[in-house]
Amino acid sequence: MNNRVNIKIFFLLISVILSILPIVNIFSGGFTKENLTNTKFLYSLDVIEGKINPYLVPLGVSIKPNSVVVGKDGWFFLGDDHQKTISAYRTGFQTVEVQERSSVIIESQTLWKKYFQKNGVTDYKILVGPNKSTIYNEYLPLWAKTSSESISHTLYDNDIYIDIRHTISDVINTQDLYYKTDTHWNYYGAGVAFNEFMLRINNEGLVLPPLNWSNVIRNDSYIHGDLTRFLRVGSLYSDPNPITEANNLQLSHIISDYNKDSVVYKGTAPLYGHRDDLYLITTPKALNNKKVLWLSDSYGNALAPYMTATFSHILKQNWSKLLGTQALEQLIQEWKPDYVFVTVVERYSLDDLFQAPPPIQP
Repeated sequence: MNNRVNIKIFFLLISVILSILPIVNIFSGGFTKENLTNTKFLYSLDVIEGKINPYLVPLGVSIKPNSVVVGKDGWFFLGDDHQKTISAYRTGFQTVEVQERSSVIIESQTLWKKYFQKNGVTDYKILVGPNKSTIYNEYLPLWAKTSSESISHTLYDNDIYIDIRHTISDVINTQDLYYKTDTHWNYYGAGVAFNEFMLRINNEGLVLPPLNWSNVIRNDSYIHGDLTRFLRVGSLYSDPNPITEANNLQLSHIISDYNKDSVVYKGTAPLYGHRDDLYLITTPKALNNKKVLWLSDSYGNALAPYMTATFSHILKQNWSKLLGTQALEQLIQEWKPDYVFVTVVERYSLDDLFQAPPPIQP
């Protein structure tokens, strides 16, 4: 009965919206001949999106499904505008194209590892952060159900890439590992991933971080997730924001602009500035006096408290700015890191930049 009522309400809302939308847009955009004959303009939802979404979203309706998919029980997911997250994953990845691309990537990354080791790097690892839809597939609407296989599965048959899907799935019933309203994992999910990551790197001679760093000590409130914010309903939905033992360490960090050789921040926040900038994060009381070149996308944000508390010197930049470039080689020779780590979200793990070999072959 409830489903029938919801369907009736939905079609009633759509009928009302379509009948008044041209009038609203004309008054908003101007009474011109061009506007009167532009169907796309007349039926654009931009003007009223913030007004109607609070009614449509609870019904499971997204007026921009290519950007954001409304899932079950308050879960939101990325749509096809982001690396074909829905359609490509629905069909799976047992294709010749994926196999060939993966082979090229593995070959190139193996060459990079040889180059790094030749220049004194102890280990090179790539941590793939699973898409939220890979881990929480059951909360997708039926029409968007995806393959249970990861786009990255063809990359894991080597010693560079780290697969943490099973590690995360093993604790999926303890507490949410990802934000419902956001594309990213939370501090708890990142902590579980980091524990596995530290076990998989060449950790000889390192002081390993305590496993209890990922323990949740309290849940704050997380509002305005990027997915609900995009639908303009950010203030209507909230998530528990798990604060872990690592968050509670409150270590002091000194963050410098590497290119300008100037200090830009001192305090307990492990990150500063824009992800595309090259920042040196120094943590005097970290467990290990080691230098790490960390190339990471936004999936590294929740990992930052763990990474900075473990390694004393971290040079961080988005991987899209350095991977496969001569600048990366120059940085290796100039800064001489002990480790090189890459953090990349699953949907970008087959990006073209990972196919580029070192300009100078090892």
